Amino acid sequence: MKKRFAKYIAVLVMIPVLFLSGCSGLDVFEFNIMNELFEDFNEPVSSENPIPEGYDRPVLTEDMNEAYIDFSIELFKRSLTEGENSLISPASAEFALAMALNGADGDTLTEMLTILCPGASKEEINTFVQDLNSMLTYSAGAEIHIANSMWSNESILGNCLNETYANTLKETMNAEAHMLPFDDGAVTEINNWVNTNTDGMIPSLIKEIDPLTAMYLINAMTFEGKWEEAYKEHQINENGIFTNADDEEETARMLCEVGEYYLENDDATGFIKYYEGKEYAFMAMLPKEEGAIEDYVADMTTEDYMEFFNSLTTEYDVVTELPCFTYSYDILLNDALKDMGMSTAFTEGLADFSLMVTDETVNLHISKVIHKTYIELNEEGTKAAAVTGVEMQNDMAPAPKEQKEVILDRPFVFAIVDAKTGIPVFIGTLNSVAE
Repeated sequence: MKKRFAKYIAVLVMIPVLFLSGCSGLDVFEFNIMNELFEDFNEPVSSENPIPEGYDRPVLTEDMNEAYIDFSIELFKRSLTEGENSLISPASAEFALAMALNGADGDTLTEMLTILCPGASKEEINTFVQDLNSMLTYSAGAEIHIANSMWSNESILGNCLNETYANTLKETMNAEAHMLPFDDGAVTEINNWVNTNTDGMIPSLIKEIDPLTAMYLINAMTFEGKWEEAYKEHQINENGIFTNADDEEETARMLCEVGEYYLENDDATGFIKYYEGKEYAFMAMLPKEEGAIEDYVADMTTEDYMEFFNSLTTEYDVVTELPCFTYSYDILLNDALKDMGMSTAFTEGLADFSLMVTDETVNLHISKVIHKTYIELNEEGTKAAAVTGVEMQNDMAPAPKEQKEVILDRPFVFAIVDAKTGIPVFIGTLNSVAE
């Protein structure tokens, strides 16, 4: 009998199974010392480190957990492409937005704090991302790599990048700092960095750079986990059937086993399969009602999600079939973030990222939030990568005014007047310039 595997959600938990949550003095850089400073910033960033002796995993509050999951679900709901495979990394987005947030002030800061963690301060967000980085870095079993970087256009920011801001990114997110001309060479260098820090799964972030672009704030992360219990050859069905979003049958390589971790709420059933170390898990959610998976996601709330996750039971033998799959996904997060309440950051003339710079004539806004992901799942485990790039642009110069000409090359009247009242102190005519 053919099994119908209509639209389902596979959740790769890119954070430990105990879900996580998110909740100045202005020194001018002289360009001749900028590169020296940046050399100190750019120590190798790696998350593949042994757990330090005496390391205590950070404990996150229930409120912080809920705030991060709220952000994740709301971003996910707004990031789907109907009928297509979708994948986002809320953790990557959080890191990249946190880098931008540290340069924000006023309403821009307030809105960014609100979507990341309502009621939190900038300092609390920084503590969270530090804890998140630590928890991901020092995890048993799965291999995690996280990298953050700041790329600055020397022609715009060469003499006015705020040292305090750069230091904050280094201290809180171990962010590399690069100051360079934004030419074709910069495109290559940025893309090489992305390729390296996603282990080749995401080869590039950008194709070209707009002349107004002042900065890129980039997070890249990779996940590689082997199954706690790998699938054996006899558990692989090379000719399984998957019914796609268009109600068409596709041949799928199905991974079949009887597991023990079952999930169910009113809307969906599912299962969990652990990766080595059991700090990460793959969680699948299969809606009970057939239909567009996007409709199911649209109705999902944080409460629904947590109810489903917390329904975990080992009371049953769970017959599961999981298709192998590999795909990439990319999306601009601009509309999603605006819809979540972060519109000011994108608005030229209103955005306030004044803490990034020391020159009041340089006014930055977010022009793009680029998000790219990759996932590969098979009988051995899962590899995934994400990159989020926040593109900051300098506001355009005001449009030139209509020109009018007054060429005094023939007789005219003139006056020397009081500038406030217009009272003439002298007034006369000029008919000739001959002495």
